[in-house]
Amino acid sequence: MIYIQSGYAPDPDLNHARILYASHAAGATPTASTSATGHPAIAATYPTTFEYWEPTALPATWAVDLTTAKAVDAVGLYGDLAGCTCAVEYSADGTTWTVAMTQALTDKINMLLFASVSARYWRLQFTVAIPRLAIAYVGSALAMQRKIYQGHTPLTLARVTDIATNMSERGQFLGRSIIRMGAQTSCEWAHIKAAWYRANFDPFVSAARTDPFFIGWRPLQYPSEMGFVWATDDIKPNITGPRDFMSVGLTVRGLINGA
Repeated sequence: MIYIQSGYAPDPDLNHARILYASHAAGATPTASTSATGHPAIAATYPTTFEYWEPTALPATWAVDLTTAKAVDAVGLYGDLAGCTCAVEYSADGTTWTVAMTQALTDKINMLLFASVSARYWRLQFTVAIPRLAIAYVGSALAMQRKIYQGHTPLTLARVTDIATNMSERGQFLGRSIIRMGAQTSCEWAHIKAAWYRANFDPFVSAARTDPFFIGWRPLQYPSEMGFVWATDDIKPNITGPRDFMSVGLTVRGLINGA
């Protein structure tokens, strides 16, 4: 689910896709209020989904020192988080904290969007329920210059399932087993200014060769239609028309909320 801070009205608006791909927390050594054995705070800085930070008591905090003040307007979270309330907080000194946004979470995959703040220290504070936080991206979301229009299949409606079907010698149906499941879709953008592409989108293209990312195609209109995904191939633009525009598409596969 994508959650939007009350009163937040950025330009371009939130019916343009948002992609959170670069986490300032990557490579940092976070500190936590408590950590269960085998589930350290640093696990949430990795892009892998099988390991996680789990506190032993509430309220629980997970904090990172970015070494210098950096702009943040988005936090991406993946894990067993339904029922938790998460406060995103920032600080100039690591002692006095200000809340950027507080949200009750209902899903495994979440993106919180809020007005940009530049700060050195960032903290997540969980209450109500113990989280299992596998991934925490803290950074600035890429706001796409153009919207996605017709022809798009929302990620949460594009399920991909590998299934083994069991049959008897006479062709009787004996059941089916799911080997793996996820979702896969394509996103297309047209009439992107070439200078904007080079300055803003190409850094994402480079990062997407190795790193997964959070994406929501229309956060305001369809906040539930987002996921934590990875590109299935290299992303390459095309020059379109005489006015120095580009078009670009990518195919992604990954995780969605629900089945």
